[in-house]
Order: sequence, then structure tokens, then C-alpha cells
Amino acid sequence: MLSASVFSKVLGTIFPGNGTIYLNQTLNFLAPIYTDEEYQAIFEVIEINSEKKRAIISTNILNTVGKVVLSGEANIMKLLKSNNKERVFLSNRFSVCDF
Repeated sequence: MLSASVFSKVLGTIFPGNGTIYLNQTLNFLAPIYTDEEYQAIFEVIEINSEKKRAIISTNILNTVGKVVLSGEANIMKLLKSNNKERVFLSNRFSVCDF
């Protein structure tokens, strides 16, 4: 579960950032995750409902050889306008490296 905490941090502070409500998250643990290895978290917008200001975001963690070790989907709602809004609605992929 510690590895999945990166999703909450990124969705609430970086992508899309301030004013985001993290509604829920599904998690599928596909392989072991070790504390002495580096991983990459990948976020991809799958669906946007502009009327309700909601989005479904694919959340994955990859190991150093590119294998998905954790996958899931997050449902978020954006309440506040911010400069980061464009990243959610114009770009559908965001990556966080080296955690």
C-alpha cells in the first residue's frame, strides 16, 4: 500500500493539483515491489466528464525494466480553477520518475 500512496500525492498536489478531490482508487498488485528499487508512476487521463468536472485516470507503477507492478484507476473531481487545469484536459499522460 505504501507504493500506492504516490497516487494520492501526485493527484492532490501536481496533476491536476490544487482543488482536486480524490474520490476513489482501484488497485491491482501484479508483482512484488521492493524498497531498494526505483519505480516510475504513470498517470493517463482515460475519460473526462466536463459537466460534472470529473475524470478517470489510469494509474500504473512500472519497475526499472518497464514491467507494470501495480495498476488501477482513480476517479477525481476538480473544484478549483488553477494553472494546472490545462494539463488534465489537454494532455492525457503524466509521468513521475524516481520515487
